[in-house]
Amino acid sequence: MDFKIVFITGLSLGTALGMIIHEIYSKFQAHGRRKWFASTNTKDPKNQLRFLENAPLRRSILMNREAYKRFQSIEEYLKRSDFRFYRVVPETCMSVFITLPRKAQIAHTRDQIESGFRCKRVDFLIINEKGLPVLAIEYHGSGHYQGDYEARDKVKEYTLNIAGIPLLVLDDTTTTEAIITRVNQELSKQRRQYR
Repeated sequence: MDFKIVFITGLSLGTALGMIIHEIYSKFQAHGRRKWFASTNTKDPKNQLRFLENAPLRRSILMNREAYKRFQSIEEYLKRSDFRFYRVVPETCMSVFITLPRKAQIAHTRDQIESGFRCKRVDFLIINEKGLPVLAIEYHGSGHYQGDYEARDKVKEYTLNIAGIPLLVLDDTTTTEAIITRVNQELSKQRRQYR
């Protein structure tokens, strides 16, 4: 037998066998990846329950003492004022009260747009008697100025502006009287604007 024929035949058989093994291995790998992804998918409610199983969760305080004092003063003001049917809601996730219309003409994907506000919260949200947000309030207390807070504040402010929700920023030097005055001014302005 000619050495070339044996060599070419062996090479062909080896290549074919290698391709078959590679195909089987690829399918096995893909199956393993799909199985792994399915078991780690955080959007799957079954996995969510499994992840929560035996997790040492506990309740925690919603607001620190400083913020709670501001919350109480706004709440008391609303009860006694012309805005008594308005409510103040603490620590509200922005994706709860800001939405992107389903058929909106948008330059980016819905996920890209919503990523800007999906996980951000406002310290206090005042809603009117119909449940419509009329004023967002940010309290910049002692724990606010951490990390990239300026960039986060800018995104939050920009998002609220686009959605047509005024933002009132308070700091730890703002007195209760000043808070009430500023809230009253903003709500009065809103009421005049939408009559």
